[in-house]
Amino acid sequence: MNLRVILLFAVSSVFFAIQVFSTPYWDEHDFERFQAQRFFPYEVHETPEGPSLSYSYPYQLAEIARFLSVWQVSDSASPDYGGMREGEHPEVQNIIETDNTQESIWIWCRYAQLTGDTTTYRPNTDAAWTYVSRYPAYNEEGTQSPYYRIHNCGWALVAYQIYEEVYGDTSRVIYADSCADYIVTRKDSLPFDDFNFYGRLHPLVAGWGAGTLYEYGLSGGRQDYVDTALVLGARVADWVDSNSAKRLSDEVWAMSSGTAMWGVVNSVVVDDPPGWSAWLTDFAESLQVYEEASSWNDWNNSWNIWYANAFNSIGRALTDSRYADYHRMLTDTLLIQDTDEDGGIPANSMHTDTMDQSWVSCYLGMMGIEGLIDSLPAHDVGPLAFLSPHEAVLIPVGDSVPVAVTAVNYGLSSESGVPIEVAGDFSAATTVDLTVASSDTALFPGFWVPLVDSVYELVAYTSLLLDEDHSNDTLRASIIVLPVVIVSGSVKDSLSGNGIDAWLYFHRMGPPADTLWDSTSTDISGDFSVSLVTGTYDIQISPTIPYPETTVVGIDVVKDSTVTVDVKLTPASLLIMDDDEGKNYESYYTSSLDSIGVNYILWDVSSEGVFPISIMSLFGSPIIIWFTGDALTNTLTLEDQDSLSSFLDSGGNLFLTGQNIGQDIGDSLFYSNYLHSVFNLPTTNDHTIDGLPGDEIGDGLSILTAGSPGAGNQISQDIISPDSVADTVLMYSPLDCAGIKYDSGTYKVVYFGFGFEGIASRPAQGYDSNWFVLKRVLRWFDESIVVVDEDNSCFHPEGRSRFLLSVSPNPFRRDAVVTFEVPALEAQEVSLRVYDVSGRQVSSVWTQAKGRGKSGVNRIVWNGSDVMGERLKSGIYFLKLGTGSKSIVSKVVILR
Repeated sequence: MNLRVILLFAVSSVFFAIQVFSTPYWDEHDFERFQAQRFFPYEVHETPEGPSLSYSYPYQLAEIARFLSVWQVSDSASPDYGGMREGEHPEVQNIIETDNTQESIWIWCRYAQLTGDTTTYRPNTDAAWTYVSRYPAYNEEGTQSPYYRIHNCGWALVAYQIYEEVYGDTSRVIYADSCADYIVTRKDSLPFDDFNFYGRLHPLVAGWGAGTLYEYGLSGGRQDYVDTALVLGARVADWVDSNSAKRLSDEVWAMSSGTAMWGVVNSVVVDDPPGWSAWLTDFAESLQVYEEASSWNDWNNSWNIWYANAFNSIGRALTDSRYADYHRMLTDTLLIQDTDEDGGIPANSMHTDTMDQSWVSCYLGMMGIEGLIDSLPAHDVGPLAFLSPHEAVLIPVGDSVPVAVTAVNYGLSSESGVPIEVAGDFSAATTVDLTVASSDTALFPGFWVPLVDSVYELVAYTSLLLDEDHSNDTLRASIIVLPVVIVSGSVKDSLSGNGIDAWLYFHRMGPPADTLWDSTSTDISGDFSVSLVTGTYDIQISPTIPYPETTVVGIDVVKDSTVTVDVKLTPASLLIMDDDEGKNYESYYTSSLDSIGVNYILWDVSSEGVFPISIMSLFGSPIIIWFTGDALTNTLTLEDQDSLSSFLDSGGNLFLTGQNIGQDIGDSLFYSNYLHSVFNLPTTNDHTIDGLPGDEIGDGLSILTAGSPGAGNQISQDIISPDSVADTVLMYSPLDCAGIKYDSGTYKVVYFGFGFEGIASRPAQGYDSNWFVLKRVLRWFDESIVVVDEDNSCFHPEGRSRFLLSVSPNPFRRDAVVTFEVPALEAQEVSLRVYDVSGRQVSSVWTQAKGRGKSGVNRIVWNGSDVMGERLKSGIYFLKLGTGSKSIVSKVVILR
């Protein structure tokens, strides 16, 4: 497979059904799952070509060290103080293990050794040792097999050796010796067996134990450790020898056959090069080179860096540059996956950049970058990137653009006063200071002001006198400068022609990238004007109540043209009153309305307070959908009841639903005089509900209120009944009423004694979808509100071929449910990303690989976090769902 294809796939694809993110101890059941998915014979994949990339490996190691410091437990009162979190994804942040922590010690110490900076990460290192002393490697999980403890003990030896070298502190030697002793005493507890749960993993662990124990024994003058390591290494070599075709392309847990080969090389081969060189020459060619990511594996990056580690050792032992090339290529394929440039990488190349993990990032440093450090020149610097202007950012004609370039130290010596210049349509010079493993930003004096729309080339270059590698001294950037066009128009009411107060957000659709270009608001007359560069825009319009948000797509802004966009809006058809105490049930209502094409305003009581019911007269239809979720008390406060009484008396229509409403206010006048309902019992275990034959709403309905895709929250459904003037709509059983309706001649009420959000849409099993039930209710209120025929399947969620996106609650403080739908089998990758008002991507919520699309409504809970897992600040953000060719954008407001 061509490497360019591999790299593109690695950084742009995601398979969201991955079940396991972390590397804790695997038990028998984990291996059963793994072996059921893939077993012998193994496919040996084609060797990828080496990438034409340029990395500063010391700088990348420094970035890993910084990444680890972010994810270390810093709370000194925590029992896990000093421990290293598995990764940044919420599912693994609370997995804290000794192996991850010891790996981090190695990275921080190597950074100190490489840069001479022994203070920056010394507190992190000391805290990590505190954790390790509480949770030593030989006490980690493992009863059926000691593989995890041996694995962790190997990391203890690696961590101690470099720590002692850097800081001269031998106080941890007792711990290191105890870990070495554990490997010695358990060396015979690793039976090899190709068809046993642990047997395939044991030779890989034995190889790791052999290599780490051998080096530790040599450094400490312990011949007993060296002898044990040689026994283990020879045993692993025999295992390879007897079935190399299969065993040198095996991957189990977080290890690969590269682990075993590395262990053989770093024990018996380095101990006796003449005696083992022929063996190594014979088998090195058979070692797997690269393992692609797939839906059944979670750790192909880990496996590949183990292969890289092995090839580094093989290349050095045989002085064969081919294997060094493999090592560099594999290292670079992992480095390229740091797409968010935070120093971390994921364990699987199909995972997103919000799923970086600490342990595999450590592996990248020790097994990949470390093997390249000693081949670097002493003096080597160069420009790394144009920060401003950036190739991915379009520049308007006449704009004043600051020019800034990041330079990086590729070599092993600190450099000060390095000359750096920019040439082209803009020329300037300055200097940067670059210590080892560092970068520096050169902000050039003055501004670049392009006066003509064109594609410009700017060139940055460094001029270090002692520079030993000039291949990375020059950086070129192509900057697109576009003409500016005034776009004007209005947002007005479609009937009255009155101006509407609204914000407009102009999203320029790529290339080079989709961008929120600008925003503006309408004036008192509903008019607006904005300057945009040429291109095609989608305009998101966020008007005041009662007008719903809308998006105008495909507005072409052409040079030397007049562009006018006049938008006519009609009031929203109805109001959704989200009164579920901050839960996320609103998505079941909004997605149902989206499915039947009814627009709405969503009001979250928990964050927005009391809705001014008096303005309901401005809506298209006087309809309120009011739901109370799981609330037990204050389902409808006295203030709510008074407001609704006034609303109904003025001719409004109310759909009220909630599983505890009758239990809470069943004795109130509102319950009896407006709902015309009688509360009977607070709980029923009947989750199959049938419509009353002949009723306009209930006829033929069959509803399930248990399980998915409903909310699964119906544990206290009220049994109710209509009074003498109301009608039964739904029945739990032939005797128990679940829903009623009442028509006073002035107003109409539909009341469910259960939560509508609990409806599990399962048409394939004979149960109606929630959108279908809601359509019946709304049509009883107002025949015109849903204009599609009852049986028109185009409004079935599985039948649509358009993007849909909604967020609720909106605004939100803690969590929001993002409800969305994509076309079936969408040919391109589909993603759901978050942008701030400047157009900068701040988070990636969901991604779907090419061709894996399935129609239907999807729901994801988003906690308002950024790419680092940190909560975003209060403000306006934009969720964009789509592909490179079509998309939909929804504004979301976060309130902290």
